[in-house]
Amino acid sequence: MSRPIKYSPVITEDRDWGKAEVAGKRVRLWANLTTGRVVVQTDELEPRDVGIAVDLDSPIQPSQMLINTQQAEWANDLREELLNAATLRFNEVAAAGWDTPAA
Repeated sequence: MSRPIKYSPVITEDRDWGKAEVAGKRVRLWANLTTGRVVVQTDELEPRDVGIAVDLDSPIQPSQMLINTQQAEWANDLREELLNAATLRFNEVAAAGWDTPAA
């Protein structure tokens, strides 16, 4: 039996953020190859956590996009698009062989 995954804010300093646009919303994405996750935030002067894509490297678990409840009004409708952008960022970082610190 697996534990439910809880959302919590992440450290944003000293991270190599990628950028994307999802349905007209600018977001930034940080991939952590160690944990198989990508953090998604709004791309604004004061970024807000949108959510975390998890299980991106799991051969047995399907990938999921966990949405921050404070952004749920718009982000829930874009869950699939956000997950696609996060997966793309994860694959870019993995292909480049970038080393990423733990979240």
